[in-house]
Amino acid sequence: MTTSVGVKKVSCDTRGSDLRPMRISTLKFLPELKWDLYIVSDPRSTPILFSSAESPVIFEDLEKLEDRGICDVFLSSEDYTDCGQELRSNLEELLQREDIPSEQRCVLLQAAVSVEIEKAFCLIKVDAAVEQAHEIGKMIANLVSSESVVPSALFGVMRHDFYTFTHITNVSSYGLLLAQHLGISDPKTLDEIAVGGLLHDVGKRLIPPAILNKPGRLTAEEFALIKEHPQRGYEDVCERDDLLFEQKMMVYQHHERIDGGGYPVGLVGDEIHPWGRLCAVVDVFDAISSERPYRKAMEVDKVLEIMDKDAGKHLDKEMVKCWKSAMKQR
Repeated sequence: MTTSVGVKKVSCDTRGSDLRPMRISTLKFLPELKWDLYIVSDPRSTPILFSSAESPVIFEDLEKLEDRGICDVFLSSEDYTDCGQELRSNLEELLQREDIPSEQRCVLLQAAVSVEIEKAFCLIKVDAAVEQAHEIGKMIANLVSSESVVPSALFGVMRHDFYTFTHITNVSSYGLLLAQHLGISDPKTLDEIAVGGLLHDVGKRLIPPAILNKPGRLTAEEFALIKEHPQRGYEDVCERDDLLFEQKMMVYQHHERIDGGGYPVGLVGDEIHPWGRLCAVVDVFDAISSERPYRKAMEVDKVLEIMDKDAGKHLDKEMVKCWKSAMKQR
C-alpha cells in the first residue's frame, strides 16, 4: 500500500474554509492525485491524513474507502481549488463521455464549477453571478434534460452539504427534473429554469458568512437578516434584461408560502408564480436533506414525509405530489 496514513492535527474546523470535501468518485477521473487527502469521520473530529502529496494514494485505495462507506475525502482550500481547476480544464471532454453515467457527470460538473461559482457569489455586484448562472445553467440543462436522469439516482450521488455552490447546483438540477416531470419539455424553458435555480439565493451573497454558516440557533436579529435575501436578490436582478420575469420570481418568491406565512411579501396560493412555487419545493427538499453542522444528512423518505405534511400549507400540493412520484422512480 502506497498511502501515508496517520493522524495529523490540522488547525481547522471542517465546517470552515480550511478543509473542503471532494467526492471519491470524482477524484477517479483525474490523471493523478497530487494533494494531501484527509478523512473526517465527524465534522468536529480531528482530520486524519490518508495520503500525502509526497506519497500519493493509488485509486485502488480510494475504492477501499468507498467499500467502507466513505464517500468523501477532504483537501485544503488551496488544493481543492487546484483540483477543481484541473477538472474544469477537462470538463467538456468528461461531460461528453457516454461511458460515465449521467448522474456521475452531474457530480463532475458540480465539482468543476464550484470555485467559479463561489467566487462569483462573493462579489458585491451581481453581474458575475448572472454570467456564471447562464453558462453553468445551460451545462446542467444540456446534461440533465438530454439524458434519462432518474431523480433518486441523482440524489444518491450528489453532494449534500451546506456550501453555497452545492445547494444552488442541487436546486438547479432538481428544479429542472421537477419541471420535466410536470410536463415541461421545451429545451429553452428548461435552460431558463436551470439558470433561475442557480440564481435563487443570489441575495445571500450580501449576508455575512458567519451568519450563513452558524452552527447554532440564529438570534432574532440574524434570522431577520437572513429573511432579507429574497428581497435583496430581487433588487439586484429586477431591472436586468438578460433574465426573464419568471427567473426573477424564483429569486423573489422561493420563500413565500401557499398559506401566506412566507416572506418577503406574504403572498397566498396562486399569487405566487409557478416558477417560484417550483423553486420552493426543490429548495426545501435540498435544505432538509443536506447535512448541517448540527445534524447529519436526512434520508430521502423522511424528507418526503416532512414535505408531504407541508403540502398545501407551505408548498404547492400538486408539485410536492409530482416530486414525490419522481423520487420514487427507479
